[in-house]
Amino acid sequence: MSTSPVTTQGRGGPRWVVVAAVTVAVVAVAVVVWLLVGGSGDDAAAPEPSPASGTSAPPSPAPPSPAPDTAGASPVPSPDTVSTVATDAATAAPTVTATVTAGVPLVVWHQREQDSPDGVRLVLVADRALAEVAGDGPLAAVRAALDTLLSTPAADPDHANPWAAGDGGGAVLDVREAESGGTVVDLPVEAFDGSVGSEGAALAVAALVRTVVSNGGEAPVTVLVDGEQGAEAWGVLSLDEPLEPDTADLAGGWVLDPYEGQRVPAGLLTVSGTATAFEANVLWEVLDEAGDQVDAGFTTAGANGEYGPFTFDTTLRPGSYTVRVYEESMAGPDEGVPVVWEDTTRVEVVG
Repeated sequence: MSTSPVTTQGRGGPRWVVVAAVTVAVVAVAVVVWLLVGGSGDDAAAPEPSPASGTSAPPSPAPPSPAPDTAGASPVPSPDTVSTVATDAATAAPTVTATVTAGVPLVVWHQREQDSPDGVRLVLVADRALAEVAGDGPLAAVRAALDTLLSTPAADPDHANPWAAGDGGGAVLDVREAESGGTVVDLPVEAFDGSVGSEGAALAVAALVRTVVSNGGEAPVTVLVDGEQGAEAWGVLSLDEPLEPDTADLAGGWVLDPYEGQRVPAGLLTVSGTATAFEANVLWEVLDEAGDQVDAGFTTAGANGEYGPFTFDTTLRPGSYTVRVYEESMAGPDEGVPVVWEDTTRVEVVG
């Protein structure tokens, strides 16, 4: 399978504007961040979130409880204080852009295997298990996020982070603004320990580029190794030119909140994330520990290549659950896999 994980600055090819969003539940309310990242676009206002639809209650729901305790939640920064919006028809890269704020959770990009012809693609991850911004400066969040990417394995068993597999590569050497625009990232050679293959290397570098722009850095991203340009990532991918995000790297959708393994109060649970689907139709279900379905429904997100937010509510009793969000394939039973993409997250519901 051929992929196009990153594009070099100046390369031609079709581009379209993609609307991206991240929705996160804070005190049982989904906060939606719509962002389109680029190097030369005009600022745009963030659109209002689409309403959830098609939710249904489980067979024997517990009475709704008060809003979840924020001490156990994973709020992402409010768009009023820590986010910006930009558009660029040339790059059209969905992302979250965070301004440096002490105590702000970071976001990183991981890989997820899809049971579809698309194979492995990138998903956005944001939770309190990640490092938080502790310093000042325009690129402090980028440095902290990259340190997390280079050192922290994926908490979700369905995700992968090849950067965290090596030894001694857990800290970036330097992050700075490029004189000609964009961001320069200097990595230690140890960050490329191990073997990931050519496709894995391309997606790993694409995840790094997106992590830079998702935390306040600008594209294109120039990657140095021990201060030198032109190295080969894992010996298979040349880093000789600045890199731009490419929407071809992205999975069809991902759950942002709740995050993997989060403990939440019994009662109402709001699930949110980002997706694109045929006619914006995103399906969801909640499974108990035995794998039995306890709730299901549908909601809407972005449509046909445009990324947009989704959100839905479910009411759960104490126990362990898996929330599954997916797009059903329009192909017939004998024409391919039944699911175009899916993402799951496990939650522990406590009384």
